[in-house]
Amino acid sequence: MQDDLKDLYRQALPSRITALERARDSGAASEVHAIAHALRGSGATYGFPDVTAAASAVESASEDEFHERTQDLIAALRAVIDDAQSLEVVPALRVLLVDDDPEIRLIVTHLLRGAGYVVDEAEDGRIAAAALAACRPDVILMDVMLGEEDGVDTAAALFRSITAAPPRLIFLTGAVRAEQFERMNAAAAAGIIHKPFDPDSFLSLFERMVGISG
Repeated sequence: MQDDLKDLYRQALPSRITALERARDSGAASEVHAIAHALRGSGATYGFPDVTAAASAVESASEDEFHERTQDLIAALRAVIDDAQSLEVVPALRVLLVDDDPEIRLIVTHLLRGAGYVVDEAEDGRIAAAALAACRPDVILMDVMLGEEDGVDTAAALFRSITAAPPRLIFLTGAVRAEQFERMNAAAAAGIIHKPFDPDSFLSLFERMVGISG
């Protein structure tokens, strides 16, 4: 839904650029200010902070700065349009999230789906095995302390059932003992995400582990 709203916002920007250029060229400073004020709010609402910052700069600009700040705002709007046109369409990565904590599943699923990934959830090994057979994930995100189950053993059992190319394995864990980390490392995991994790950095950490970002 958020992506759809962003697309609608982008579609409205060419007319905003035309109106800004017309008002700037005719010296209608009050009209430029009115457009900038609207863009400051809509940029924040739709998730375009560069537009908000550029629009705020127009509103606070001195007379000497006014023309340059208006140009900066127009450039920010064009950058939003250009970014959308340069996006590559790639298949969505599919993630099987296995965790017995419903709150962890809620936030991780929200973060991953918000970034465009497909997420299937399981609260234990039995449900995970059924989901694995049905969805063929690219990544398994596995809780280590999985209720009464051991997540490392559960992951090993899941991987024994895979006949095609195996998915990447990432462990989610609050473990602190050295022997626990030795077992996770021995499972050839792509990485370990520690609990509690910072939601703001979770996605970049996940993507680095699956090789999407540097």
